[in-house]
Amino acid sequence: MIKLLVHSALLAGFLHTWYLDYKHLPPSALLVKDQPLSRLGWLTMVDMTLQTIYHFVAILVVLFGCQDSCRRFKFFGQALVGPIGLAVAVLFWGLWTFDPHTLAKDATAMKLIENWPWNHGLHTLPALSAFVDVLLWRRPNPNFSCVFKTIFGFVLIYIGDIYLINYLSGGNWPYPILAQLDTVGRIVFYAFAISIVLASYGVLALFNRIVYGDLSETEKEKKKKQ
Repeated sequence: MIKLLVHSALLAGFLHTWYLDYKHLPPSALLVKDQPLSRLGWLTMVDMTLQTIYHFVAILVVLFGCQDSCRRFKFFGQALVGPIGLAVAVLFWGLWTFDPHTLAKDATAMKLIENWPWNHGLHTLPALSAFVDVLLWRRPNPNFSCVFKTIFGFVLIYIGDIYLINYLSGGNWPYPILAQLDTVGRIVFYAFAISIVLASYGVLALFNRIVYGDLSETEKEKKKKQ
């Protein structure tokens, strides 16, 4: 029941953030004018999509009682949804503290910062939900090699998405910092972003181990007893 209530509350929070985004962000301010899908050029909106899907599926998993058999769901949450959510928060608030102009350059962007439910729904709630998810689900940390490949593949796809948006929009970058960097600088920035996502997974994996211990070893002991 607790899992159902918490995932429902988180889903409601993300859906409300979607509502605020459509309400306050005019079509003319999108990366590709009047093209709603161009929202996916922003990592925050890719993360919003992941979070919404994950918590919706989590509700179905709890309702239909397949919590023990949904391995892909568990891996998806631990290897991608949680780390990306935490990384979005770290990257946004880190860059904003360093220099707000790396992320916002126009009135619409500044309006986002001033609207705290919209801003924190995009950039704080995902990090909070990542830690809450660890507390809700007792599960061992997945194989790091699989996690690394998943995160690396995701980031490569997202980088491709960035350049596709840049091409379709006639030169728009999702974040001003990308326009400020040359090609080498962007490569370094992408590598830095990958390291932040991997570090976010590491933090969540450590948190999981602190809360539940080494579950993989516990499971091995159970199998020996059987």
